Amino acid sequence: VNLCTKDATAFLSVHNDGAPIPEDLREKIFESKFSRNNNGSSFKEKSYGLGLFIVKEIVEGHGGKIQLTSSKKEGTTFTIALPKS
Repeated sequence: VNLCTKDATAFLSVHNDGAPIPEDLREKIFESKFSRNNNGSSFKEKSYGLGLFIVKEIVEGHGGKIQLTSSKKEGTTFTIALPKS
């Protein structure tokens, strides 16, 4: 977890080195109907993943944005940018 500020924006990043999120799911992961596999082996439909949808709604409700980057080499990072005022 990393927290920093630049100009009028606060940034919060969360990173892990696990398996990358497949590129075709990176936009869907923020939807309320996104499903994921509970056994951690792949991203298949088993349960609803509402957490990232809720985070996105809260962040956007405060005028911010959430970004996802994910690769085998770099790992996965979620970055939230929020206006400081």
